Amino acid sequence: MNFIDLCSGIGGFRTALEKHGHTCLAYGEIDKFAKQSYQAIYNTKNEENLGDVTEYSNENWRKYKGKVDIITGGFPCQTFSIAGKRAGFEDTRGTLFFHIARAIKEVKPSFVLLENVKGLLSHDKGRTFGTIIQTLDELGYVIEWGLFNSKFWGVPQNRERVYILVTRKDLFTGFKLFDLLKKQTDVTTRLIDVLEQDVDEKYYLSKEKTKKLTLDQDLSGKLNKYDYNNRDKVYSINKVSPTLNAMQGGDRQPKIAVPVLTPDRINKRQNGRRFKRDGEPMFTLTSQDRHGIAVCEATKKGYAMAEVGDSVNVSYPESETRRGRVGKQIAHTLQAGEVNQGVVVPKEVYGRFGKQAVETLNENKDIIKDGMTINAYNKTFDNSGLSPTLTTRPEGFKTAILPISSGLRIRKLTPLECWRLQGFSDEQFYKAKNAGVSNSQLYKQAGNAVTVNVVDAIVGVLTNA
Repeated sequence: MNFIDLCSGIGGFRTALEKHGHTCLAYGEIDKFAKQSYQAIYNTKNEENLGDVTEYSNENWRKYKGKVDIITGGFPCQTFSIAGKRAGFEDTRGTLFFHIARAIKEVKPSFVLLENVKGLLSHDKGRTFGTIIQTLDELGYVIEWGLFNSKFWGVPQNRERVYILVTRKDLFTGFKLFDLLKKQTDVTTRLIDVLEQDVDEKYYLSKEKTKKLTLDQDLSGKLNKYDYNNRDKVYSINKVSPTLNAMQGGDRQPKIAVPVLTPDRINKRQNGRRFKRDGEPMFTLTSQDRHGIAVCEATKKGYAMAEVGDSVNVSYPESETRRGRVGKQIAHTLQAGEVNQGVVVPKEVYGRFGKQAVETLNENKDIIKDGMTINAYNKTFDNSGLSPTLTTRPEGFKTAILPISSGLRIRKLTPLECWRLQGFSDEQFYKAKNAGVSNSQLYKQAGNAVTVNVVDAIVGVLTNA
């Protein structure tokens, strides 16, 4: 099938559609940096760039009638989101929907696939969404919609979005295609799975900002009251990222966490001391213990536990009212503003013979990653992310068990990691980056994008129906 990619951004719809063998005839995007990335990623040589669709005439649209099967569009969401002013159709960006409707009226595609924020459903007490449904119905289409969270579709990001699938009435068979989508209830990918191994020091939070986000040692007595049974209330990097936004305004990249607090075996270790000040040596790590950082938040307990691989929202570090800062195994929603997410990652610390042994294994093409347990004799690895006590032996490392991380730090998510959280390939990211797109724009583009994996599932049902 042939499609037109409206409000194309960096091509989340297009990536999924092309995967299923469909062909793009035209695309529309007005942001010059998004166009720069789009044109670097895709072969647009024989395609029309529609530019500003608000100025595209009905006559021009009619030339695509009979040639286009699908129109897609992730029309601007700021006017309907909680984060935005929720101006809806009163905002010129909100009225862009009616220009998409004008294109639908003139082109008469078989299907239309649209995406927007969850807030679209409740805006103006539901009247805005009702207007959209009524408009599409009057154009001769059957409408179905679903609220899908990206974390259930193979990317560790907590991102709820409304997807609207529209079928021309003369083609409707009576079966709603969304009903054919296999219901997803499991998170299958952890934030740690999309992290880069070697990250520039510039992405790590300063000690000053880290201290503002975490509890100081004078609160260590309160930390002894940690209820182990409540640890699931805290979110981790083995888990899912918060929703991506465009991350404008500086220093709002998603961030990750570093171990300082040991919630396990509360009465049995370190003479009851549960917390260490930033810069002090880390507690000895064992395969039985869980280590993390106590991140301040406005809850009764006063903090949330952030372990390796957990995401941390670092916006307004001195705020006394923010809560929900820690994301367990997943990132919070990526946004188009400043990058506000971090991730907890281990520091690389090697004991006696440790680094030498790891380098030896790497030379033998055994890929060693942070947090793995290494038995240099039988080459077994433990990917649990927990590191045991260092017990190296000199006799050829035959029985060496080497933790390659000890201690934690918080760093921002990188632009590449944010693109991965939206389902884009590394190849696509580097095509955009090598075209000269700045990191700030790459962050913004990830936050504005539609999640490829979700669209892929929908297009798969549409293609095979």
